[in-house]
Amino acid sequence: MKRKYLNIILIILLFLYIYYIFTHKSIIANNIISSCSLFLYQVFPSLFPMFIISSLLINLNAPYYITKLLSFLSKYLFISPLSIYVFCLSLISGTPSSAFITKELYQKKIISSENSAKILTFSFFTNPFFLFKILSLYLPSDLVIKIILAHYIPNIIILLFTKMPTNKIPPNNNINISSLIPNAISKSINTLTIILGTIIFFNLLTILIPDKYKTLVGFFEITNGLNTLSTLNLSITLKAFLSLTYISFGGLSIIMQIKSILNDTPIKVNKFLLSRFIHIILSYLIFIISM
Repeated sequence: MKRKYLNIILIILLFLYIYYIFTHKSIIANNIISSCSLFLYQVFPSLFPMFIISSLLINLNAPYYITKLLSFLSKYLFISPLSIYVFCLSLISGTPSSAFITKELYQKKIISSENSAKILTFSFFTNPFFLFKILSLYLPSDLVIKIILAHYIPNIIILLFTKMPTNKIPPNNNINISSLIPNAISKSINTLTIILGTIIFFNLLTILIPDKYKTLVGFFEITNGLNTLSTLNLSITLKAFLSLTYISFGGLSIIMQIKSILNDTPIKVNKFLLSRFIHIILSYLIFIISM
């Protein structure tokens, strides 16, 4: 019954949205161009090469060699070497690369769907250079650094408390070198197309939010939310906490990107969604302690 009412509400909203599209064509067009620009100049350059590299690494047995190299961690720190592998790659490339890497590992039968879901909980990172650049528009540098640290440290805490099996990974001996790069490019482009469409969709939704509720924009899309926050007349402290909330939550746009990337797998996002709220609480505590 609840699903029925939800469907009706969504249908009404979509018809209202269609009306808005026809009555505000220029605003819609500018928003789409802005979203494409964001994708082209910020998202694509950082994700495209990392998607290809991570796909090639997995197919060239990198997880096998790295887990052997880091096997001592499972003895002394009780951390799965494979967790460290995904954690480090996600740290470098940013979200939603963790979903792309995890999906590749699952499809290669290196990890189970259950462990894939666990990996997603501690591999959610927003690019630190992007954060520093955009947060510096409206926050002092010391607060910006504290926010970035408060965003990163919870992932380490969640990693340390996530139990993963340390099973040995068998090497892949059926490597077809000639098809590796074309396949990696094809998968990367398909994934990035989904990401572009999702960014456009959620940025268009934010247009419907009234001016007095503009602080909600960040819950839909991080970049748009942080840019909007820089224009609002709020205290520095409130802006800092709202920024931390947007970054830790991730925004519905990124959550939907991750869900779309994993769509043709049995990997569930329930634990990932729960980890977003745990991440917010931990990031608040770390930020408060650092102040």
